[in-house]
Amino acid sequence: MKTIVSDLDGTLLNSYGVVDPFTKEVLNTSPIYRIIATGRSYKTASPLLKGVDIDYYVLLNGAECRNSQGDILYKENIDLKIAHTIMNGLLERHIDFEINTEEGDYSTDTVFCDTTAQLSEQHLQDYKEIRKIFVFVHDEQKINQIKYWLDQIEGINVTSSSWWNIEVTSMNANKALMVKRVIETLHPSDDVYVFGDGYNDLSLFKDYKHTRAMSNGVNALKQIAEKVIDSNDDHGVAKEIIDLVKD
Repeated sequence: MKTIVSDLDGTLLNSYGVVDPFTKEVLNTSPIYRIIATGRSYKTASPLLKGVDIDYYVLLNGAECRNSQGDILYKENIDLKIAHTIMNGLLERHIDFEINTEEGDYSTDTVFCDTTAQLSEQHLQDYKEIRKIFVFVHDEQKINQIKYWLDQIEGINVTSSSWWNIEVTSMNANKALMVKRVIETLHPSDDVYVFGDGYNDLSLFKDYKHTRAMSNGVNALKQIAEKVIDSNDDHGVAKEIIDLVKD
């Protein structure tokens, strides 16, 4: 049986940020394994997939994996000393960010990140398991400066899903590494088809043969994809699944 590994934003979700009814029907009725691989946390990903049968969630760019019931199966935390160095450095630079922890999601800007609680600068040391740090700033010069700074720090994986954000995880956490662990629990197989649109999907596209880049995706992904498919607003994932299960 084929395994579908799909990103959410810009891929499975349309421009309105939802899974349309046609895509839901295709996902639920096709004889496939369904793995979601997203930069989102379970708290923000699972409501978007209500009514969709998902076998596994690879979350926070591979820093966490949960089963269909939402139970944590695997996790990869950022080294605590490194995480605190990054958080303190961002605060000193007056850069907003979100952190995903064992207790929940926290942010310096709860208006922008409206599903998070307020990050307490006084209690930074209380966060013992930090899975991901999500940096957001709508200033291209500043975002490039932060990227350069983070690139000098060892022990982390730095990527992004859009020009205005940076996503930091442990060096042992990316989508491809966690998906591999999930695939091994299912059935080692070459019948794995990966769908994505952003830079944080690159690790998957480099590790798997059957890759499907959305036409609305970044050029870096489309250039290495086995195939470029219709956009997220044109049911690209659903139409490709229909073709795949015919084979």
